[in-house]
Amino acid sequence: TYRKKVALADTVYIACMNGLWDAFRRTSNKAKFLWDDQLTDYTKRDADKFQHGWAEVGEVYYPLNIGSNHWVLVQIYLPAHMLTVYDSNQALYDDACVEQAMHPMMKMLPYFLLNVKRVTDRDDLNFTTTMKPRDFDVRRLPPNVVPQTTKR
Repeated sequence: TYRKKVALADTVYIACMNGLWDAFRRTSNKAKFLWDDQLTDYTKRDADKFQHGWAEVGEVYYPLNIGSNHWVLVQIYLPAHMLTVYDSNQALYDDACVEQAMHPMMKMLPYFLLNVKRVTDRDDLNFTTTMKPRDFDVRRLPPNVVPQTTKR
């Protein structure tokens, strides 16, 4: 179905990540934050569901509900540390609201990935445990625009 190796995350994954936001935000040493096994299991290969592990893919897609009434599609482009939001109705919420909804993932995802086996071994992701990993950036695109990816 897909031209590239991608992975999909569902609303349970996003709800769990967002549910950890307050605890993560209060943690002084974010690199030592304890991630739930349920979350890290999402990154593992699941051949029964035709799911690639995050160590094998460049992109992860997930649905996000903004304001409890508007769904968008988010693409995590791992090598570029980029979260791209595909929004079918950009008039509903301004960029500030979308960025606020994306803020927990922007901050937590780099630290989460540091705790995922085999993902940190990838040369193209440039993760390190000795310094603060950089946040993921966010860009918002209308539904008919295909993003141009850049190599960093």
